[in-house]
Amino acid sequence: MSATLARVVTADAPGKVNLILRVTGLDAQTGYHELLTVFHCLNLREVVRLSVRADEKVTVQTVPGPSFAGALPSGLDGPDNLAVRAVQSLRHYAQDQGKDAPGIDIHITKNIPVAGGMAGGSADACAALVAANELLGLNMNREELARFGVSIGADVPYGLWGEQSLGVGFGNDIRPLDAGPTRHWVFLSSSRGLSTPVVFGEYDRLELHNGFNEQRRSLEDKVLGALRGDNPILEVIENDLQAPALRLRPELEDVIAAAKEAGAVSAFVSGSGPTIAALCESEAAAKDLAATVASHPEVCEAIVATGPSGPARILAVDNEAPSERERT
Repeated sequence: MSATLARVVTADAPGKVNLILRVTGLDAQTGYHELLTVFHCLNLREVVRLSVRADEKVTVQTVPGPSFAGALPSGLDGPDNLAVRAVQSLRHYAQDQGKDAPGIDIHITKNIPVAGGMAGGSADACAALVAANELLGLNMNREELARFGVSIGADVPYGLWGEQSLGVGFGNDIRPLDAGPTRHWVFLSSSRGLSTPVVFGEYDRLELHNGFNEQRRSLEDKVLGALRGDNPILEVIENDLQAPALRLRPELEDVIAAAKEAGAVSAFVSGSGPTIAALCESEAAAKDLAATVASHPEVCEAIVATGPSGPARILAVDNEAPSERERT
């Protein structure tokens, strides 16, 4: 590998909450759902460090960040990890371009609930794309990286834009929006995750295809109009996946009720769940709500956060390989 290229690159990327998530279509061939969504990025950020190996292997290790109270679930260190897929996709591209593509160790510090509807895995992939682009000297721009991201998962590209954005279609159409004021949130995570494909399957089973009958353009206009209003966030919040998520995990309705009783301006299922997002009026209100609801039997952790947060970014570049002690 060229001596001019870095040997260690660290990047991070934001998690998200969907202020609106409407299902607007279904691809009959692939089974993928077409969406209209507003991504609101959070200061809960996944940190990904890539280090060059002497061989051609790609390995991954995940460790809990400060947002986690205990150990992470098993099964996050395998080849299906989205960060692994992101790194491999850029390694293969580098090889096709005649560039060096060494093996890479991936170290992920997780700060976002796993399988919680907040795109923790997608944020890992997004940060990995940004870091691998630097590590491999590919010099791709955001739009080029987004094309790799959408091939990994529809939620991966949003983190390249950060702040607040409108997503249309299958993840390949991201439109930046005015970030708006700082919002204060509490995310009430569960000890048991919910699989996004399972939630979409329940959505299809319940035949909740309300959005299919709307012209997408009129729905876009409605969302963008609300975002320009005096109190836009409350006018916009809507999640087509909340009903199927609550059918699969009805106890989450009690968490929503508890959050509202504790003072949340709004409380709803984040993405495909099971995390409940509670919007609060202030930082103090968010801390109070977290302290009140943290003891709820269905709540694993109450995580205070703010948004919007910036895009995926490089945190550090180092030409020295980490020691074995630093790798573990």
